[in-house]
Amino acid sequence: MNQASIHQELNTPIIFLAFANPDQDLNLSREQQALEKLLKPLERAGFFQLIVKANISVEEVFHYFTEHHTRDRIAIFHYAGHALYQEIFFQTETADSEPLHQFLARQASLQLVFLNACTTQGQAQYLKQQGFPHVIGTSTFIGDQMAIDFAEEFYRNLTALFSIKESFENTKNLMESKGASRGGDTYTRHSKKLYPTAKKVIIPWKLHTNDETLAASLTLATAVQDPFFGLPTLSMHQFKLPRPPFVSLRHYSRDYAAVFFGRGSVIRELYKKLTSTLYNAPFILLYGQSGAGKSSMLDAGLCPRLEAGYEVLYLRRDHRLGLLGTLGCEFTGQKKGWTPKALLHQWNITQAKAQKPLVVILDQLEEVFTKPFDPTPDAEVITPNQELEQLFEVLQCLFEQPDFSGKVILSFRKEYLAEIEGALKHKGITSYQKQFLEVLQKEEIKEIVTGLANNPRTRLEYNLTVEPSLEETIAAELKNSHQTAVAPVLQIILSRMWQIAEEIHPPHFDHTVYQQAHTNGLGQFLAQQMEMLVPEFENEIKTGLVLDLLAHHTTDLGTAQMHVYEDVMKDYAHQSIRVRALLSKIEELRLLNVVLNQTSGLAHDTLAPIVREAFKNSDKDGQRAVRILENKVIDFQQDQTSLLDKVDLKTVLAGKAGMRNWNEDERTLVKASQRFWQRRRHFQKGMVGVFVGLVLGIIGFGIYTIKLHRENQNTQKRLTQKQKEVSDRTQALRQEREKNKKVIQQLEKSRKEALAKGDLAKAQKLAAEIANLKNKAQNLAAIANRNLRANPTFALQKSLEAYQLSQDFTIANALASSFYEWLQQPDTYQQFTEYYPLLLNGWSRAKLPTTNTWELQPHQGQTMVMHRQLGQPHPKLPKIDLAYEAGKVTLSNRLQYLAHYAEASPFITDLRSQKEAPLSQQPLNIATVDFSMNDQRLVALSAHQRRVYWAEVRQLFGKKPAFLKLLEDFPFEITAIKWLNNTELLLASGKNLYIYNVFTKNRKRLLHSGFGQQNSSIQQIVVSPQGNYLLLANAINQQIQVWDRQGHLIIEQSPEYLKKHQFQLKGITFSEDEQALYFPTYVPKNKVAVVLLPPGIYQGLHRSKIFEKLLNNQ
Repeated sequence: MNQASIHQELNTPIIFLAFANPDQDLNLSREQQALEKLLKPLERAGFFQLIVKANISVEEVFHYFTEHHTRDRIAIFHYAGHALYQEIFFQTETADSEPLHQFLARQASLQLVFLNACTTQGQAQYLKQQGFPHVIGTSTFIGDQMAIDFAEEFYRNLTALFSIKESFENTKNLMESKGASRGGDTYTRHSKKLYPTAKKVIIPWKLHTNDETLAASLTLATAVQDPFFGLPTLSMHQFKLPRPPFVSLRHYSRDYAAVFFGRGSVIRELYKKLTSTLYNAPFILLYGQSGAGKSSMLDAGLCPRLEAGYEVLYLRRDHRLGLLGTLGCEFTGQKKGWTPKALLHQWNITQAKAQKPLVVILDQLEEVFTKPFDPTPDAEVITPNQELEQLFEVLQCLFEQPDFSGKVILSFRKEYLAEIEGALKHKGITSYQKQFLEVLQKEEIKEIVTGLANNPRTRLEYNLTVEPSLEETIAAELKNSHQTAVAPVLQIILSRMWQIAEEIHPPHFDHTVYQQAHTNGLGQFLAQQMEMLVPEFENEIKTGLVLDLLAHHTTDLGTAQMHVYEDVMKDYAHQSIRVRALLSKIEELRLLNVVLNQTSGLAHDTLAPIVREAFKNSDKDGQRAVRILENKVIDFQQDQTSLLDKVDLKTVLAGKAGMRNWNEDERTLVKASQRFWQRRRHFQKGMVGVFVGLVLGIIGFGIYTIKLHRENQNTQKRLTQKQKEVSDRTQALRQEREKNKKVIQQLEKSRKEALAKGDLAKAQKLAAEIANLKNKAQNLAAIANRNLRANPTFALQKSLEAYQLSQDFTIANALASSFYEWLQQPDTYQQFTEYYPLLLNGWSRAKLPTTNTWELQPHQGQTMVMHRQLGQPHPKLPKIDLAYEAGKVTLSNRLQYLAHYAEASPFITDLRSQKEAPLSQQPLNIATVDFSMNDQRLVALSAHQRRVYWAEVRQLFGKKPAFLKLLEDFPFEITAIKWLNNTELLLASGKNLYIYNVFTKNRKRLLHSGFGQQNSSIQQIVVSPQGNYLLLANAINQQIQVWDRQGHLIIEQSPEYLKKHQFQLKGITFSEDEQALYFPTYVPKNKVAVVLLPPGIYQGLHRSKIFEKLLNNQ
């Protein structure tokens, strides 16, 4: 097949060069040769077809524009020859220009007409009046040589990807600077027979355009309908056409380079910065919003086109290796132990082997902050900024080498630009370029939609057609939605459209297919993304929490709404740790956008009705609970006796874990319903007892039953009183705290309101005021820390002032440190404990959480579940026919199961059914067992403290026997283990604490305890009731530390009085309101030592009247 046939088959655009010289007095062959030399290489590369016709007639011009193999393909028409005002002199006839130009103006594909002949200005103006976009004409007679030079220079600029306007102005300036002296008057493009005395005018060419903006942007790339024009072409053998051609939410990889559209201009700009000698900086920072398509543009767009002249390494940071480890491993095959010199050597070896310069692309650099480096247990923990600076230090050493050549692109999300530029500045690196990647614009969206249909190669392969104006509809709807994640949403829609269109032959995209994909496609996408949350968030899916969280970002009308991130965390405060992790995962799956941890919203508005419909039709506990509460609260507000029936109450309680926090009305309704049904049960029990007594006639038994019933009522009253005391104290503390920080709260509330209204100036001003107050608090805390040893009283005064302004972790740490230092002064301990005792006579005055109210105790050779404070057995759980052995039995959180592992044949007991099940088929020595929060899973640590086993508890009692399974054989010794939630474990190894996911088996170091003494490993982990604090303890050295849930140190070491009492590990617990910690003691025995957390310190000082004394004595 010849070149013309190939172009005809691929339907490529045409550049038509026409020449006519009826008097044979022009040197047109030189112009023809010059233009062919410029354009032929590009024709062979497949960008366009070149038609060159000498001695052309007007009839042939019409035929070329109308014949089937060239119709609607000619993009540029260039005429060189004789002309005079309204006439054009073709080879065999003189043509009236107006009918010809009317015909040219109707050609939809034609973008530029170049009339390189004398006095064609009137013809150019006529074409412009006909609405034609761009015409170049002449105002007078022109010299032949000058015409050749002008045409050659114009097309040289055009092939260098300058716009039509830029090419014209550049050529005009060059001709003017040369004086327009070449060629003299030897040849002129007018007939000397008709006008023998005509004189030439210098630079008579003029560009006539109907759209100055378009002329300034229209390049040969757009004229020939190829967005990648001017870039190295992709080999058809190397880059195959994939099926399907759309990737949904996955980023476009190198394998999809041939079907990647929409980013030609950005790729060309980056290519120019990497290859041109005008750009010497070794760094390029590529940044853009999440969902802008950075990874796809690099992997499928830029890298394949660089490969023709460069050796390209496209890398993504491995969080297990860090930035340096990722780079070093790629070059040297080693994860550590290499030097900048070795890296330079390997860089040069790579270039030498490839015989090309090297370009390294490090993508997703933001993961330095979002997925911190997770080193081995023995490795040093480094901050994100340190990781960046280490990379820049090594690269700077490379760039300073005299024989170094190469470039580096660092790609990341735009919100991390300040941090990355700060790290560069800190290392003294100022030589770098920046490239911002905008979200997809309308023209780029249109190009993506029509790309397969317009590109000659893909059109032959996929045979896809696109309904006219469909691309306009899709682009307008996506841009009008004001979403940032345009690229992934577009790919979801196009992937679904392809699935639908493939069923049609030939495939066709139209508005019907688009609407079907827009609704059904998004619904299917939502279901697929929800499935990807399993198994990490399996429980949250089952309870309905995931759907509740998504529906929280919609309205009742099925539209999307934004939320302040902090407000979302408050709305789900009862399970904030899991919700925080869930939000991060949902954002990763492109269902939500979370912007700088300030606002959150659906990834696209079109998801809102889909989410709302799924929420409405869901039968999960969370959604059922929401529907019941929303309906019943309305009745309850009108009639206080309209309570939840038993079935509804049970459903609501079961759905609590799958929905937001209850509001005040809902909470009141639930409590009132619980009280009613509790009284009803008691009444029914009493009536049954009376009835049995009357029937049997045993008066004594009836009296005994009544007495027992009263005792149970008294016990319940005492429990209720305890709970009320805890609730009252918690409420009092909350009110006090709210009062103290009301200034910052009011400012923060005003800032959020301004942000929601779009008043950024006011929001920034309020943020500055808040920052000033917080800075004041930080300064006071710093003063307290400096005076900790020299003047503890003064330090406590300053930390109290700071804590009144802000409860930031650094201030909380300062308050705790100064308080416990102050307690060591003469008389202060006694003075404080007169009002707030720090050593209790047993558990009766402790504010225990519900899960720690009951404990196992020995009783007459058996084991009983006893109330810690009342000293009474559980009314519903019988004695356990099992000898109690301290440290070898574990009671589950909800009092459902008991694990016994005193011997090598461990087993588990269901306390309610009294069923037993073995934990292992083989002899197994277990050091400790822990149950998950919901009692559904247990984990066991082997006696040699490296192997961890786990099981689903229900499977242990199933019909088909199930036993503990090996979770992992760890390479280090585990000294303590604790469930953080229902899917994640806290593992202590020495002084390190890790978070471990039992499903993904991902391990991440959370913190390093820093216990001062040698061999002070973490022996005990305790999680506070609401998950806000972690306690780490070592009883041998009497060491404790308290950390908040973000991994910030709050209490650094044990108070001196606690060390004197010698606390026990067994039985340590937080208070219900998270104000204090309780430690069973050995000295004196059977006592409980109290360690106050910052909220408790503040409340205790206030209650003891020392607060006012301290602040008044400043």
